[in-house]
Amino acid sequence: MFAASPQKIRQYQETGSCGKKSLDYAIGLLLNLERGGYSTSEIALLETVSVASRIGGPSKAETLLESVMMQEGFRILETRALAYPLSFAFVLTYQLEARDSLHLAVAALAGVTAIITSDRNFADGTESITKQVALRAFQLPRYVSAIYGLSDREATLIEEKVARSLSLLSVEKAPG
Repeated sequence: MFAASPQKIRQYQETGSCGKKSLDYAIGLLLNLERGGYSTSEIALLETVSVASRIGGPSKAETLLESVMMQEGFRILETRALAYPLSFAFVLTYQLEARDSLHLAVAALAGVTAIITSDRNFADGTESITKQVALRAFQLPRYVSAIYGLSDREATLIEEKVARSLSLLSVEKAPG
């Protein structure tokens, strides 16, 4: 998750660098994306704003949030209730970390086809899950379905959507 000020984008366009390798990568990626082609989960945005608030205070956090919301083509992926049983499935079945499982669940339910992250553990875990699902499909553990009161039909619909979404998902590791 990042936000780039118009000044940093201009600096990148004029000189080829804004002075930080990871931000250069992100800006270059942004400039190559088609309009409406990138998003982040509301969880990632909340985490980022939380860090900005702790480090720079409420004013800095508000400025960050405003600049993120002004990014052209940007959308926020909502954390839906179904993300939680799916997160439990990723943790219990594939040993993905809790935070990473929630991010992947949000992306899978939104039908995201490409994830670009500098978090190596998340990237590796997600790639591992996509490979395993390709070999053995995807199943919600029965006890997770029971905890959330999902009918067999609801569980099947979730499983099919997630399997389809993960089969189309690619992961790119951005510089850290």
